[in-house]
Amino acid sequence: MAGAMQRENLDGLVCSGHHPHRPLDKNKKCEKIAIPSQRGASNIYFPVIRSAISIPPWTNPINDIINANRRVIESYEEDFGEVGLQKAYEKFFASKYTRQEFDEAYTRIKNKIQEYTEIKEMEYAAIINHTDLAYQRDVKYFKAEEVRINNGLDKYFSRIIKIHRLREVMVLLGFMRMEAPEPEVDEPNHICKLNKKGGQESWLPAVEINGEGIFVEFNKNQISRWKNTPEVKRLSEKYKDYYNKFCNDKGWTMYKERTAEYISGV
Repeated sequence: MAGAMQRENLDGLVCSGHHPHRPLDKNKKCEKIAIPSQRGASNIYFPVIRSAISIPPWTNPINDIINANRRVIESYEEDFGEVGLQKAYEKFFASKYTRQEFDEAYTRIKNKIQEYTEIKEMEYAAIINHTDLAYQRDVKYFKAEEVRINNGLDKYFSRIIKIHRLREVMVLLGFMRMEAPEPEVDEPNHICKLNKKGGQESWLPAVEINGEGIFVEFNKNQISRWKNTPEVKRLSEKYKDYYNKFCNDKGWTMYKERTAEYISGV
């Protein structure tokens, strides 16, 4: 087996363009050179997963009704405009919800969140503002409680929140070969997607996870003082430059810059 995995031993062998996870698709022409790898290698398969916690207003059951009947609603709207929307409201929602609730939910779903980073920002806002009435409408999926910080720890932590109840939805978008996906990159290159654009597949595998957790928020003033020390500031700029170069070399266009603050918070 010595030398069997060297690239020069596979000169002339190119990718067949075959996707075994899409049995209905024809092979695509691909001129890329095949890269040998052992079947049990850890880099042969990296799942690309997106996850989000269930927070109001997305936990409202009206969202499920809209998603289940979305094609019908959209066809009514396309054919009859406002009259069609009223007809859809009367058919599916009038017995339980007001027209305003339907309009708000339907608009929210049509303008669905596009970027992965935006979802995380919404989750952060829900957790730190958990006492607001807007986030207490459905404790079945999301319930949180502030914890008193003992003397001495407040130097390092601004708040600690116990999350008694939480539902997370995880969706498998596809997979990558040879290199792992970057969590905060919305569309990294080389993803082999399970559901291709314009394809016959109309769904993705997903799982719901119910549990609890602890949210810890670091003292931002303390981190800011630490970041502004000359040595840390120098290393922080160096780290940011290296990370930007790393992302650019990989062809990533959607990513957040990282400094020493990111390292201190993980």
